Amino acid sequence: MPDNAVVRTTPGGTFAAGAFAVSDFNDLPGGMIAYQLRTAIQTSITTQVALGALTLTITPAAYRILRISFNVLIQLTVASPPDTFQIQILKDGGPAYMAAWNYPFNYGSRDLTITNFVLDINPTAASHTYALYGGRVQSNGAYQLSPTATNPATLLIEDLGPAFSS
Repeated sequence: MPDNAVVRTTPGGTFAAGAFAVSDFNDLPGGMIAYQLRTAIQTSITTQVALGALTLTITPAAYRILRISFNVLIQLTVASPPDTFQIQILKDGGPAYMAAWNYPFNYGSRDLTITNFVLDINPTAASHTYALYGGRVQSNGAYQLSPTATNPATLLIEDLGPAFSS
């Protein structure tokens, strides 16, 4: 499976004339906007670094809710006492992250498949870049991003629908 990124710019499909008004579609979820798959292994991860070059740039419609999700296989490659790995999703290069999660690795714990997501509520209708970062929080372990052809590292952006005002 090649490393790639796909960005959908328009919805597909056709609809019967008169069945819906064009404005009706603004109230529906837009589905997948973009995704990226990576199969290259990344070794010696200690400090916060971009994970597998999992970065997507999109221009969403205004007043939408986006879900940014990821799936990665992280391996602790150096025997160490209990350790913690942190994953962050950065928007537009940071410096602050949108979300961060800490994943503990206990004694003898070597592999961890991690799947999680964050919502971007009402992003502007401008270009935005979302990137996945990860690194060691404590201790002296070294980590590895270990995707495979059957379990690639992924970054996915979906349109969940309109961000209704209260």
